[in-house]
Amino acid sequence: MAGSRWRYGLADFLAAAFSAFLAASRSAFLAASRSAFFFAARRSALSSLAVFLGADGESSAAAAAAADEQNEVKEASLIFEEVWADLVDDKGGGDELRLSFPREVVWLNGAPGSGKGTNTPFIAAARQISAPPIVMSSLLDERFAAIKASGALVSDRVVLRALLDELTHERYAHGAIVDGFPRTEVQVQLVAALRARLHALRERAPERFSRPRFRVAVLFVDEATSVERQMARGERVRAHNAEVRRTGIGELLEERATDTDADVAHARYKLFAEHYSTIRKLGELFHFTVVSAHGTVAEVRERISAEFKYQSSQELSTDTFDVISRLPLAEHVARNARQALVQRLDAAQRTDARRFERTVAFVESHMAPRVRRNVYAGETWFAFTRMRTDTAHLIADVLTERGFRVVWRRLPLHVA
Repeated sequence: MAGSRWRYGLADFLAAAFSAFLAASRSAFLAASRSAFFFAARRSALSSLAVFLGADGESSAAAAAAADEQNEVKEASLIFEEVWADLVDDKGGGDELRLSFPREVVWLNGAPGSGKGTNTPFIAAARQISAPPIVMSSLLDERFAAIKASGALVSDRVVLRALLDELTHERYAHGAIVDGFPRTEVQVQLVAALRARLHALRERAPERFSRPRFRVAVLFVDEATSVERQMARGERVRAHNAEVRRTGIGELLEERATDTDADVAHARYKLFAEHYSTIRKLGELFHFTVVSAHGTVAEVRERISAEFKYQSSQELSTDTFDVISRLPLAEHVARNARQALVQRLDAAQRTDARRFERTVAFVESHMAPRVRRNVYAGETWFAFTRMRTDTAHLIADVLTERGFRVVWRRLPLHVA
């Protein structure tokens, strides 16, 4: 028995009618059998469903984007493992348990002209961080000044190593504010990898490593305000430097190109906007705060204080977290799911190739045709009698490997 449910627009009426028919048919079926396995093979999009049907339903652009994202994740993983291994050798003498990292890290980013230098002390006070901020543009060695001046980015390996070296200093034990990192997709993945590694160290040595707390704070102003502030800052710097040259008293300040050319200032803001869309992904992993930097310094300070106070009220205590954290994170389960699926399918083929072939042939001959007929529904249900549980598992794995979301359950007979 098979049926489909269509949940889109004008099909609602037909779906209701068909559901009534399906319910009646299912009742009759249960009355005639001891038990049944119901399968739902579903894809949320027709283009994804077409994978099983042998059609190319995805656009090349979407496929390329997905491939790029996967490559960036792999690249970040390789970079992190290489840099981490070097760090363990250099700073830990080959033992990562000898490393030391901050209990809390605030990853600070902001629009040009949002006043990061002015507002960073307010963030530090709100989080009770006494160490000076780690400003990435200042942290990188002078050897890379020419690269930065050209507008290019220093390699992620160099940036990550410089950052991890700094974070291991004892002065950051209670907390650190990192200004200007991450910015790229790879750097976002590196932050996620660092958090995962610190969680692993916490599990191995809870007496030495505290629960890592990562936060992202973004100071925001709109483009017009950003450019206006950059131009005003340039005027102030030029006036200051002119006075220093005239009197010989004081020190010259850096005159930034972005503070003297409105077109360059606009381009700098657009670059921030591109970075923001990438950084926003970290909001899926830990606290992500956007603070409006419009208005007076006092107003911005009040917003920062209120936002971080609210965040603290949303946090579990360390004792509560330690108990709950014995359960795996959903992201970890999902990360290993593909590997487990492949192992199960290979084991099924290796231990009983004939049964494996028969199962695939059954899916191909009895299930695939119905899926094709119901392609526009997005969901197809199947019911079978006298099916072994291990066979049901194998069918589910085969369909999952082909890109379907599969749910199956055994329904016992209920006699009224």
